[in-house]
Amino acid sequence: MPRLGAEANKEHIYPKWLIRELRRLGVKNDSLDPRKRKIEWPTAPAFQRCNNNWMSALDNDQLRLALWTAMKAILFDSAGEAVIPRGFSQSLEIFRHPHPGMRVWIAAYYDSSPLALVIRPIYAPQSTKTEIDQLNGWCATSSVLRVAF
Repeated sequence: MPRLGAEANKEHIYPKWLIRELRRLGVKNDSLDPRKRKIEWPTAPAFQRCNNNWMSALDNDQLRLALWTAMKAILFDSAGEAVIPRGFSQSLEIFRHPHPGMRVWIAAYYDSSPLALVIRPIYAPQSTKTEIDQLNGWCATSSVLRVAF
């Protein structure tokens, strides 16, 4: 909440990276086309010094967390029967960004073990019942205390 006498700007509540990703997926905030998903990008008053400093740093930490999670997934993979293509680790090293084929999620999680790792195959269902589902990728879920990646 802005203080009296201080100048506050309207700032987007959602970070720019999230808005860009939603737009890439077809979400529009100014579309008159009813076939396109529409969303209002909410704004709130925020001081420029806050928005450009500590608030921005928190938004940028999501990339660091995604990088750390991708690195750990690659390390877990290399410690067992490796299934992650080699180019994924090279992409991480060269570009300092998870490979476009990787998806990183974070969630609350509880397990009796403070550290857990579960690797499951992901199958793409086929259009007919006679076709066998094809392996589409792998899901590696790791948890640290009560956070799952």
